[in-house]
Amino acid sequence: MIIATHNATIVTNAKADQVCTMVSDNSNGWVDISGYPGEIAIKKRIINHLEGGSNSFIHKMIIYKDALQFKNNQLK
Repeated sequence: MIIATHNATIVTNAKADQVCTMVSDNSNGWVDISGYPGEIAIKKRIINHLEGGSNSFIHKMIIYKDALQFKNNQLK
């Protein structure tokens, strides 16, 4: 199944086997990079393209940190 989205929740909660980011010159589009979501290069693309960039993602983490509880690197 191929799903095209701008929603990071769909990518992460669907436990995608592969993520492809694409670029375009307004006439043609092509795959920029593809790989497993656990790869650092793919994680960076997810943060940049789906989470609004690292500043936005960090801001979300700060806003929600008091509602989240982490114990031994696991979300509770």
